[in-house]
Amino acid sequence: MPTLPGCNYQKYKDRIAGDKGTYWDVIKSRNQSFKEPLNSWFFAINGDCKYYKFDKMPDGSLTRTIVDTTGSTYPHKWKMTGDTLALPGAAYLLISTKNKKLLLTNLNDPADSLLLVESAAQ
Repeated sequence: MPTLPGCNYQKYKDRIAGDKGTYWDVIKSRNQSFKEPLNSWFFAINGDCKYYKFDKMPDGSLTRTIVDTTGSTYPHKWKMTGDTLALPGAAYLLISTKNKKLLLTNLNDPADSLLLVESAAQ
């Protein structure tokens, strides 16, 4: 797995979760960009994570609804190891972090990339 020499990967972990946990909106997936986010991840500092979908309200605003994954066999945890972000069901290589955005590429399917932006609504 490629790594960048001298990188402080702890800062990436701290950046992803923040000090109280952080919502990250999916604005691009598999090279398809979205005008509005369709999904969101919440990364807690203790390693828990939750996956949300956005529902459009009659007034045009978006609201998060948790995706029910109670029947899933995977743990609802995230983990940063080096430059790899492990999420339920997949592991992503962290390509870049800048301007409140994370660019990730699936390690098992390079065509599966994600662009996450830190949510304004925390």
